[in-house]
Amino acid sequence: MNAPTPASALDPVAVMELFDTSHQQIAAMLARLSQLSLDLAEQGTTLPLRQEARAVRDWLAKEAREHHLDEERHIFPPLMASGDEELMHVTRLLVQDHGWLEENWLSIQPELTAAVEGFTTFNAESLKETTRLFCQLYADHMLLEESVAYPAVSPLVQGESGQAIRNEIEQRRNLRAQLKG
Repeated sequence: MNAPTPASALDPVAVMELFDTSHQQIAAMLARLSQLSLDLAEQGTTLPLRQEARAVRDWLAKEAREHHLDEERHIFPPLMASGDEELMHVTRLLVQDHGWLEENWLSIQPELTAAVEGFTTFNAESLKETTRLFCQLYADHMLLEESVAYPAVSPLVQGESGQAIRNEIEQRRNLRAQLKG
């Protein structure tokens, strides 16, 4: 049985901290990916770079996708239901971005897998360029969320609604960690 959630979790700021923390983690991982793409082009698939490629690939394939799922379940629906045309437009752009990010990721992931496996035939220049585009799209996407979507949704995720969001996210992540471990 889970311990009681502190009262601060009912605060919309506490709920939004989950999303802000995810953005910080994604930004850090994108920096690692960017440096990795440069290092692989310069040094090839050395053992340390292969290990780094595995860590970056696995994190982005799981955690970034979980973050998008969290947003699509808990951030975007209230914005679409707000009736505010501007917010609804921004939300549609953010949903579209998720599709573009996934498509870009599907170009990057095989190149990283080739590096993880130590194949010397992966296209380092393609990985560098695709990574640059992916990182820029992600940065622009997170900026739009942080400047428009998150502030707009924060008042909508108060009290029981915010608690339900936090509980669902934490339970799903805990379950995934248990299945993994």
